Amino acid sequence: MGSQNMRWRIVRVSHKEPSRDDPTTGTPRSVLYSKEPVLENLRLCQIAPLEDLRHVKRVRKTMVEGKIELSVILCTVIDCENRKDMPSGVLEIVSANRLSPYLTNVPKFAASSREEWEEQCKLWPTSYHPQTQIIDGITEFSEDDSQLIFNHMNIVIGLTKMRCLSNQVVNAAIIMDPAMKQIIASGTDQTCSLLADGKQSSWELAHCGRQEEISFETNSAEGWNSDLLPEGSCSESTENTSSYNLVSCLNPWSWMEQKAHAQNSIMVDNGSTTMWHPLRHATLVAIENAASRDRRLYPVEQMQTSSTRVPTKRQKTQNSDNEEEHIPEAVTNSLTPEATRPYLCTGYDIYIAWEPCTIASRGLIYSQAGRESWDFSRFLKTLYFFNGPPSPSKFVDFLIAKLSSQTSGEPANIMENSGIVLVTGATGGVGRRVVDVLRKKGYPVRVLVRNEEKARKMLGPDIDMVIGDVTKESTLNPGYFKGVRKVINVISVIVGPKEGDTPDRAKYSQGIKFFEPEIKGDSPEMVEYIGMKNLINALKNSVGNRDGKLLFGFEGPLPEKLVWGALDDVVMGGVSESTFQINPTGNEYGGPVGLFKGVVSTANNGGFTSIRTRNLSVPEDLSAYDGLQLRLKGDGRHYKLIVRTSAEWDTVGYTASFDTVEGQWQTISIPFSSLRPIFRAKTVLDAPPFDGSKIISLQLMYSKFEYDGKLNPTFTEGAFELPFSSIRAYIQEPITPRFVHVGSAGVTRPDRPGLDLSKQPPAVRLNKELDFILTFKLKGEDLIRESGIPYTIVRPCALTEEPAGADLIFDQGDNITGKISREEVARICVATLESPYALDKTFEVKSVVPFSEPYTVDPSNPPPEKDYDTYFKTLKDGITGKEALEEKPVPV
Repeated sequence: MGSQNMRWRIVRVSHKEPSRDDPTTGTPRSVLYSKEPVLENLRLCQIAPLEDLRHVKRVRKTMVEGKIELSVILCTVIDCENRKDMPSGVLEIVSANRLSPYLTNVPKFAASSREEWEEQCKLWPTSYHPQTQIIDGITEFSEDDSQLIFNHMNIVIGLTKMRCLSNQVVNAAIIMDPAMKQIIASGTDQTCSLLADGKQSSWELAHCGRQEEISFETNSAEGWNSDLLPEGSCSESTENTSSYNLVSCLNPWSWMEQKAHAQNSIMVDNGSTTMWHPLRHATLVAIENAASRDRRLYPVEQMQTSSTRVPTKRQKTQNSDNEEEHIPEAVTNSLTPEATRPYLCTGYDIYIAWEPCTIASRGLIYSQAGRESWDFSRFLKTLYFFNGPPSPSKFVDFLIAKLSSQTSGEPANIMENSGIVLVTGATGGVGRRVVDVLRKKGYPVRVLVRNEEKARKMLGPDIDMVIGDVTKESTLNPGYFKGVRKVINVISVIVGPKEGDTPDRAKYSQGIKFFEPEIKGDSPEMVEYIGMKNLINALKNSVGNRDGKLLFGFEGPLPEKLVWGALDDVVMGGVSESTFQINPTGNEYGGPVGLFKGVVSTANNGGFTSIRTRNLSVPEDLSAYDGLQLRLKGDGRHYKLIVRTSAEWDTVGYTASFDTVEGQWQTISIPFSSLRPIFRAKTVLDAPPFDGSKIISLQLMYSKFEYDGKLNPTFTEGAFELPFSSIRAYIQEPITPRFVHVGSAGVTRPDRPGLDLSKQPPAVRLNKELDFILTFKLKGEDLIRESGIPYTIVRPCALTEEPAGADLIFDQGDNITGKISREEVARICVATLESPYALDKTFEVKSVVPFSEPYTVDPSNPPPEKDYDTYFKTLKDGITGKEALEEKPVPV
């Protein structure tokens, strides 16, 4: 492959200029990552990653007070705080060469994942990053490797100390393969001009744009070991004498110009053929470009003055040929050791990463021929779609939000109150008993009352209380229901004797003797019907719907239309591309379906496509639900669902992966408890818990990458498509009641055909006189049944102040009469909360004790608590007593 078809360039480096005054960061050791060996037949038109390599970092030669000094960063195994603590091998090198080793602090805690380790490398690019366990092949230098590393460092020092020219400044590096225990490449960053008189010294450094040669003399450097030289370090000369100044002494083009039959070998002096390491070409190119970038970032100041120029390479940000920056030729002939530049840097990263001095900027080196074009306009469109046009006001709002979040003294309070049981009507006879039973069983309780003073005296000063009136919608603040997951509603219109009652309502409460009744306060319509409507509207988002909440789909109303847009690896330079479409006939029944489709490519180190919704204008509260369900047609691939609770563009996403079955429509259930806080494919260990009350956006992704260094096991490049017909929040099976309502037996009887009213309770006979109390109670029940909230409706017969414990009769159809203890009703209500058998059931209940017989309990020998599930299991769906009305409308 000719050099005219291969041009290398750095396509991305940090925009930050590193401080020239900072010393280099150093390390006494290094952590490295090992992958499968690269195949021998690696195509030379593609740059090979240096992921397989251990390497010795760098050596710099400087002039200090007129004396040449070497500063070295050594890769060893033992942490050391000072020179005395260094391993003996290090001390030998330091003492023999009068070196100044740099030591640095290291992170105290090990990385728990591949991504976390990479982040540490960014913060401390030359530091040692320990680990408590082997993570995807990450290892450190072993003790056995130490001496070999010391020998390799001696080679670097030898390269650095050799001076063939009086004005030469040399920085050196080597790269080694730990598996083969050989040096793959070594190099120096040469800064002097071409030797005009053609004389050669023991280290000949011929600076040519097309070739360079190095000849070695084993006795030319103290401590030099020729046996450790890289194979093929002596390359044959070419006839080309065209030369450029200020390029490094390593020549990648000589590799490419080898004939096809000898691409992987070179001829050494004795005529034998020696195989080169398959990554040698990559390392040479990497070192070459690292040196080129160092020259660009750190030009010698004198080089800015002359008009005589020679070309050298410079980074370009567009997909066009490299521009050239010119450096005065005259200056190059007068370079001295004082005109030293920063290091030729060799560092490790998942890409080829070079870190000049203390910053962790990355130079990603690619072949221009092998790198696909990056669509910058699509990148801008992506940013605009999700973030809108830039504006000063948005920036100010962002700063205010950041400052307020940093200075706020309010602690995080995410989901800590979830699971609250709200009791409405808590100061009534049944209500206060419900509160007592819930507290004894350890439930978190909140009460909704109208009279705070009365409630405090009755329920205690520490009760979680909100003040509101169900008949007045404006008093039901949405904040009252935050964290509420279940409700026991015991609100009822107030009925009392016409002749009056005691302050504690003793006449009404006793439930045995009859007193002529009347309505006290608000009417049955306001309390039982309008009040019920207000209450359901206020808390339905908190307690949820048995059928879930539709977020995306075509079969029902949506809280807010989700606007989907592509978010692909174009944001990091990739070329993958996806889209969201509507297929009007694509679902399993021939109806409309959403379609996530595209083409994924790993070119330019990409490998993911996704579609993401724009941020919702109002965060979606899904705290009543247990997860998200997707109805989709699988293609056998492995996808991710990402849920975000922050409006920021680049932030943590709570993520779960799922598999699909090729060619089958299936329902994928993703519990919220399975969502992991992920940022750029890395688990965020200190992220806050997932808060289902603040859903901002959703994202579907197909990616090469899983989490924490792992890869998608089913990933393949190319075209794909994923039809999905709905996304909804769901309640985990088995579903239990979320709304328990205490009604009244007899609500369907006032207009039941053929009913002998003389044998019915007073409320049935006096329904009209009591402002249609039972009629509105039934209408209130119907609101519950129609709401979609998982419910239980308990219809007790006449309520008494007797103790709980009597045998019970459960019935359906609204036919029985009798009495029951308020304490017993309270226990039944609490028991329904955890029973799937009580779900969506309406039933009447009474004790077996006749009206004429009082029921008592020996306090020293109370009856055992009942297993109410034995009663709930006998109940049937859909029986309310309205069946007897034969669809006859109830008049009001």
